[in-house]
Parts: sequence; structure tokens; C-alpha cells
Amino acid sequence: MFKTVLVPIKGDASDGASLGTALAVATLFDAHIDVAHIQNELPVLVPVTGQNSAQMISGLQYVSALWECTRDRRNSARQQYGQFCTEAKIRETDDPAAKRAVSAAWIDHEGNEIDHIVRMAHRHDLIVLHAAPGESDGFSTEEAGEVILSRSGPVMLAPRRPPTRIARTIVVAWKNTPEAAAAVAAAMPLLYRAERIFVVSVTSEDQMSDPSVDGIVVRLRWHGLDAVADPIEARHSLPAIRLMEHAGSLGADLLVMGAYGRNRMHEFIFGSFTKQVLSGASLPVFLTH
Repeated sequence: MFKTVLVPIKGDASDGASLGTALAVATLFDAHIDVAHIQNELPVLVPVTGQNSAQMISGLQYVSALWECTRDRRNSARQQYGQFCTEAKIRETDDPAAKRAVSAAWIDHEGNEIDHIVRMAHRHDLIVLHAAPGESDGFSTEEAGEVILSRSGPVMLAPRRPPTRIARTIVVAWKNTPEAAAAVAAAMPLLYRAERIFVVSVTSEDQMSDPSVDGIVVRLRWHGLDAVADPIEARHSLPAIRLMEHAGSLGADLLVMGAYGRNRMHEFIFGSFTKQVLSGASLPVFLTH
């Protein structure tokens, strides 16, 4: 089960998406949600020999603006957390012995944002955050990739509009790869909650259907789950776009898939398929690398 959920927030317009998606998951398991805001360390202005007064004033103004922006982000994040707890009637506690129900706690740190998230992730079952290519709010795909690469557990990427319910109809994007197999294994607590599970493989016109789809369906059925194989052709669309369109036609409220990419100089670079899915995702995406 997912009993501890970490939700890093930025203090911007993406926070509602992350918090709402985390609540949908937490409601299934009476889970505890840790909402974390990490304030990056700000530069300290050090006088340099030869600087004139105009340069010094300009530097002071720059640092002052950074401090003000950082303070506003933190205040916004704290305010959104409080509003979230109030509207969802969530009790605030960090005591695991408290009565079973969805609970939440506020965490405030200063330092490198991604480093803190990765360290905290080791003591949580699931991370929920908002990241999408081309958006200024939320986490960048590079930051999300670094979190996914650096942790052994799953990350759920929240859509811009969070779901009120989750895991009733799940689409598993299947490839016969370690990443996809790891994603299915990690998602089992959610798959057990599903009413319908579609194991979807996308092939092009000149490709044969993946026979391993039937094998993963049998595995899920051994668990007593209502899973069916659902191979589709990409036709004239990109495979990722076709997958998202098909998930929408099925009424899916969760996509489970492996996170495909590569590690380049300690930075996780998403593959084109994963990037395209994230660009068009209107539902939560459960990822494991």
C-alpha cells in the first residue's frame, strides 16, 4: 500500500494539481501526505575589489529581488497547504499512531531542492509532483527525471487538472522491458483497486503485436485482477499520442508506464516517447525507472 506520500510544491500555480492528485491517492489508502517546500540557497553578495558603487547597488537590488521572490513563493506554498487541509478536512499530524484517516504535515527546508526531495523520497512510498514540458510552473522534466533516476520507488506526475478519483480504470503502457515490468510491480496497490485494467501495446503498421502482452495479462489475472490485452496500431500518429488518445477513449484515470530515458552526465534525459506522453497527458502518469 501507499501509506506515505511526498508532495514537493513550488509555491506556484502547479501546487493545486500536485496536492489534488496526492489526495486522490491518499484517500484510497488512508495515507499520510508530507507536503514539502524547499527553498533553494540564495547567493550572498561579496564585495569585489574594483567594483564601483553602481555595480554594488545593482548587485544588492538583484539579491534583494531574489529574497523577495523566494519569500513570496514560500508564503504562497504555506498558504496553499493550509487551504488544502482546510478544504479537504485533513487533520495535520506527524504521529503515525494517530487515528486512521488521511493526514498531512508541512515540511520546510532550505538547500538544494532536488537533493532534499531525493533524500526525503527514501522514506516515502510515493512521490507526487507536477511536471510537463514547456510549462513555467511546477518542476521541469529535467528535475522530474533526476528525481525518478535517483530513487528506487515510483513517481506519479500530476496533470494540470487533478482527478477527484483515481485507479478505477487503469491503462498499462506495456513494452517487454525492465522499466515497464518495474512499473507494473510498483503499481500493484493501485491495480488491486481498479475495476478495469487495459494492457496496451502500441505498434506501427509494419510491426507484429507484442506476444509478451498476453503474458503480463495472465500474471495480473493470477492476482485476481480484471485485466485484458489491448494492442493498438499507431496508424498515422506518433505512438505516444495514439496511446493518450486511446486512454482517453477508455475513460482511463491513470496511466502506468516505465520511465524511458538515459543518464547523461548524471542527468536523466527522458526518451522521446516519455516526453510525448507527458506533453499530452491529461491524467496522472505513474512512472518507475
